[in-house]
Amino acid sequence: MCGRFDLETTIKELQETLGKKIAIRLPIHARPFTKLPLLTKDGLITAEWVLRGRKRNWFNIRIETVAKRKSDFHFALAPATSFWVKSKDTRSNIECKVKGEKLFFIGFVAKLVEDNYYESALVTIPSSSEIVKLHSRMPLIVKKEKITPWLEGDTTYSYPALTFQLPKIFKRRALPFG
Repeated sequence: MCGRFDLETTIKELQETLGKKIAIRLPIHARPFTKLPLLTKDGLITAEWVLRGRKRNWFNIRIETVAKRKSDFHFALAPATSFWVKSKDTRSNIECKVKGEKLFFIGFVAKLVEDNYYESALVTIPSSSEIVKLHSRMPLIVKKEKITPWLEGDTTYSYPALTFQLPKIFKRRALPFG
């Protein structure tokens, strides 16, 4: 599904969007097992993009699962300028951007594994009408006005409401992952 996202912006633009000072290295080209800066209600954490299980690793987690297991997670956000979806038909990777938005936020959940070490997974929802042609799931995109409720663990607004209120997304073909 979503195996990569990018953050290509300036620190100044990111700080203006968040309304607070943060210190992270830019740009970010995130893939599974990347250490990510994630915004939580308690501030910025660094989390590895993987939830390790007994039998397999998880990189993406459905909003339906998150809603049932809220107490297991810290709710978090990753700022992004685009995300990548593997097309179910052509198997090529498509970069998707939110039309009219330079910067947006992808919902993540994080789990404290040991002292100051977090693992995380990207939260997915059923795809919007534009993305469903490519894949049945897409990242949860949290609108700016919904940042606080998401960070406080409110999954009610995000599913199914955001599924139908997602901004229009445009697609452009890209080269396969390499």
